[in-house]
Amino acid sequence: MLKIVMGKIKTFITVIARSGAGKTLLCFFLIKSQNKPCIVFDTAHQFDHDLIMSFEEFINAFNDTDFRESFYTYKKTIVLRTTEKQINSFFELLMKSTKFHDLLVFVDEIDLALQSARVNNDSGFYEFINRGRHKNFDLITTCRNTANIPKPLIAQTDFFYFSDLIEKGALTFVDETLKGMNVSEDLDALEQYEFLVVDVNNKDKWTLKTDISWLDYFNTNDEGALE
Repeated sequence: MLKIVMGKIKTFITVIARSGAGKTLLCFFLIKSQNKPCIVFDTAHQFDHDLIMSFEEFINAFNDTDFRESFYTYKKTIVLRTTEKQINSFFELLMKSTKFHDLLVFVDEIDLALQSARVNNDSGFYEFINRGRHKNFDLITTCRNTANIPKPLIAQTDFFYFSDLIEKGALTFVDETLKGMNVSEDLDALEQYEFLVVDVNNKDKWTLKTDISWLDYFNTNDEGALE
């Protein structure tokens, strides 16, 4: 009998915000709320964590069955410090290896992290974007400039988070990407540390205000800590 294998449900979140808008804090909250094992790309060395690895260390660790099982069972977070070339290799590895499934990937400042790979249709990142749902991968990315977001990522995004965008052409991007939702009008009304959340699939939107108390939530060593 011929059957169609449907893609699994995935969540791709794209955060577009200017510098100082609170997007990193927001993403910490989003990572925790996904409740999945997570890999964080840290090309700028912005994240402190008890499980920081180079790309080579990451590969070696996942060759160890006990480490791999612990990562998935306890939904751990790994911070990867990589180069642009290694990031592309990482996405290729995720798609090719059976060791990787059902996890969340977070890439901060994706345009800077991918560099030339963001416009390369043959890159591992593009395969991840188009086929990652079949391995139940979720993705959170941030970007400051709407002009630098990889276009296939825009097409696959389920939720956008916008701050009060100020760069030239940003509102035009929003209007063209989310036609008929009057998103640009809502962006003008945002206050400091507020984000407009747009649910692309359900054509819905609402305002979310980040709270500095979230920092305490993620800096604790108790059950609420980012582990």
